[in-house]
Parts: sequence; structure tokens; C-alpha cells
Amino acid sequence: GASAEQSAASRFGAARRAEAMAGTQVTCRDRSMDPEIQCAQCVRVFTGGAYKDKAISVPAFPAQPLVLGCLALSLGEEGGIGAPEGAMSAADWPLRQTAFCNSVNARFSTV
Repeated sequence: GASAEQSAASRFGAARRAEAMAGTQVTCRDRSMDPEIQCAQCVRVFTGGAYKDKAISVPAFPAQPLVLGCLALSLGEEGGIGAPEGAMSAADWPLRQTAFCNSVNARFSTV
């Protein structure tokens, strides 16, 4: 029935995530604030609310080409991610919007 289909879909999703993450390494670095950074793309990631422990990513609209304009789109409480232990409804998951500026650090020579 429907429960078996949902279970199979969940396993398929988990297998695809495991395959996609195999060999993936993510590193972060601190950097000083540079208001001159240009965003190749400003992306908003929504978590909580109706999404509960999931997330959805959407481009900023209108586009935000400057880093400070992009990052200013972040809304919600700072701190931990997710809902408190025992959360049962969407109301238990505070909606957060976190903005990310994807910048391209490339220098082209003038020939």
C-alpha cells in the first residue's frame, strides 16, 4: 500500500544522498568582511516552519549582487538548528531564512 511506497521512496532518497555524498569534502574558512564582494548568485535557504527538519533553496528575488544586500536577507533566530526535543507540529519548528552569497573569485588577464 501507500506505506510501503513511502518506505521504498525514503530508502531510495537515502541511497541517492549517500551516493552523492561519497567522497565529498566540505571545508570552511573565516574571512574578514569585504563589502566589495560580488555575488554570482544570492540564494535563500528556508528551514523550519512547514519544512520542519528539511530545507528548500531559492534564488533571491530581486537579485542581490552585493554581499551585504544578500546576507541582509537572513531572518530568524540565531543559534541552533531544528526544533526542540519532542517537536510534533510545524509550530514547534521556527521558520528561518538564511542567505548565502555564492561569489566567484576569478581574475582574467587583459590580453
